[in-house]
Amino acid sequence: MPHYERILITGAAGRLGSVLRKGLIPLAKTIRVAGREPFSHLAPHEE
Repeated sequence: MPHYERILITGAAGRLGSVLRKGLIPLAKTIRVAGREPFSHLAPHEE
């Protein structure tokens, strides 16, 4: 069961943000991503 309803990651399109997006999956029901660069794709749990 996730610990958080939603986690926001800024800079999520960058190198570190890309790693964090995968690593935080077990901690939150939804991962909200934000960044200046476009995202190649969003996973089903991302918005």
